[in-house]
Amino acid sequence: MVAVVASGCTSVRQYEGPERAASEVSVLRLQRGSGAVINEIDGRFRGIGALDRHEFLPGRHTLAVQFMSAATGFLRFSSVPVRLAFDAKAGRDYVLITRTTPGQTAWTAWIVDVLTDEIVAEPEH
Repeated sequence: MVAVVASGCTSVRQYEGPERAASEVSVLRLQRGSGAVINEIDGRFRGIGALDRHEFLPGRHTLAVQFMSAATGFLRFSSVPVRLAFDAKAGRDYVLITRTTPGQTAWTAWIVDVLTDEIVAEPEH
């Protein structure tokens, strides 16, 4: 089972209108220390910023994710985003996970359903 740990959780709703009950939305969290930055959601640029919790209405959603690292002492962003698409289900929690190669020369990301531990999104090629 994937462990979801929120640290200093900064949350944002990815829908308009009043706040919905937890049973009506899905939640996507970023894996702690993942280095992931979601900068585009459903075709809309949302800016560069480290938000670690996003609420979505049910349905298909697309993300553009970049990798950010300060491992070398300098803040670096990946030059090309990874694009992910997933079908969000009401009341479900998801986690976005990243992995890098040694030396951080390449990276990838995917989304896992926390309840089923199923991969629900892998990079589009």
